[in-house]
Amino acid sequence: MRGPAPGYAEVAAVVNARAAALKRIYAFATLHVWYLDEDGDEEEEQFEVRIMLDQPERVFMRFQLATVELAVLGSDEKEYWWINLRDERRAWLGTHVRATPELVARFALPVHPQDFVLLMGMTGIPAEQGDATVAWSADGHELVVETGARLGRRRTMLAPTEGGYDPVRIELLDDRGRVTVSADLAKYEWQRLTRGEPMQRMAKEIHFDLAANGARGRLRPQYDGRQMVKDRAFDRGRLFKAYKIGPEDVELLDEMEGRGG
Repeated sequence: MRGPAPGYAEVAAVVNARAAALKRIYAFATLHVWYLDEDGDEEEEQFEVRIMLDQPERVFMRFQLATVELAVLGSDEKEYWWINLRDERRAWLGTHVRATPELVARFALPVHPQDFVLLMGMTGIPAEQGDATVAWSADGHELVVETGARLGRRRTMLAPTEGGYDPVRIELLDDRGRVTVSADLAKYEWQRLTRGEPMQRMAKEIHFDLAANGARGRLRPQYDGRQMVKDRAFDRGRLFKAYKIGPEDVELLDEMEGRGG
């Protein structure tokens, strides 16, 4: 039997110290996706993903097949975007403060970029407890921490390790408490993420489930501490120019708020 769960402040201090060590990340990954087509038949695709992060706000994820660039998911301190390069060049652009699940659902990958990083187990939790809770799971193997999130609530299962916690499952919940997207993180290994900095325990395999459309994904990241994170990767104006995205090619998500279709 486990004793009482540790206090929230104690857990937050450990989780946030780890997140601070993951501020700037460079990685390559393979992403295998299973989804239902218009006829309800399951399709699958595999992509290569280049990832650059400057936490907590700045995200760059470029999806490609062989040498063909397909899409870019990104954000900076104020905005988030999806750039489609697969067929016609088109972009969707919104501000964080007005993001909603309905607007994010317009992306081919319907996850806010900063939430995608959260689901990879890299982000911290609020330092102040507020309405957050912490308790042992029913089997006593993990701590279950529930906090507020960008678009609802966040539930994180933490497996205790020597001196820390491995996030092993993360769920995002809507305002009714229903899981909208979840991630199971596995195969933790020590990785050197930045030259000269201590190694960190990182999941080598992450399984995603999107309740809204039944899609599933498996991400296998490979972290490269020798590569430099480039600030231009988070420059939305520069990206639009590089990918030849003009004003007529941009859907402003904030202007769609409350509209159907």
